[in-house]
Formats: sequence, C-alpha cells, structure tokens
Amino acid sequence: MRLYVKKPIPVEAVRVEKENREEIISMLSRGSTKWEEMQNGFVVHSWEGIEPTLYGSDYYIIKGIKGECYPCDGKVFRDSYTEFYSDL
Repeated sequence: MRLYVKKPIPVEAVRVEKENREEIISMLSRGSTKWEEMQNGFVVHSWEGIEPTLYGSDYYIIKGIKGECYPCDGKVFRDSYTEFYSDL
C-alpha cells in the first residue's frame, strides 16, 4: 500500500462567530456553494449535505481549492491547519 500526504495548499477559513458575520458572508458569496443565513448562523449546502453551522459552535467554514465551502469542526480544523502568512 502507498502512503500519501496532502499538498500544502493554503485555504481560506473563518471561525463561525457573530463578530465574523461579514467576513463569512463575503467568503461564502465568492464561493461556489449554495448557502443561507439564519438568525443564529448559516446553513451550508456542502457535498456532504445540508449542514447548519451555528455561531459559537466551535466550527470554521473553509473555502476549498475549487471554490467549494464547507463547515469543519474546530478541533479537526486546529489539528489539520496552521495559519499561513503571505505578502500577497
């Protein structure tokens, strides 16, 4: 069996908190995924299905390399990603 490692590709991500509302809307609007805003968060129609993502739930919304957006549990996100700094 062969082993593989993910390529180090930077992705956009925003923690789902009320104070990040405008940043979340901006990222979702530029993505290719259908989404809806709720009073207490967002509903993201990802490839895994319809996923409610509530403010303060320790979730991030990630925008993938093809513009797809999807929620990610905070612990999984922190275990998998580190902040990337760029001079872009």
